[in-house]
Amino acid sequence: MSAAFSQAPPLYVLLDGYYMPRIAEVAAKLDIRTAPFSIIRLHGPDRAEIEKETGGTWNEIVEPKDDGLKATANIVRQNLEFGLDTYVNVNNHYEGSAEWHFHKRQVKDR
Repeated sequence: MSAAFSQAPPLYVLLDGYYMPRIAEVAAKLDIRTAPFSIIRLHGPDRAEIEKETGGTWNEIVEPKDDGLKATANIVRQNLEFGLDTYVNVNNHYEGSAEWHFHKRQVKDR
């Protein structure tokens, strides 16, 4: 391991999905602003179940997660106030369609 890497502050990656606690709970308990940027990954709770629901076609939202999206938006806003860039990765397994997820966000943000 390089010396620069071993001395770098920890970078928290917030993961909404699987068996992890909700990202809003994690952000409330920990100082997640430990690096010059932040990463949020939206994966969803059960890959196999949502694959059954979509039949492997990822063209519509089948499990809306509006509460998780509100939490994500709040964290992004707070990070912006601190001057931190935030990278959000959305997996199709989060709501059923990553593409429609972003379309939904654009409509709500207008």
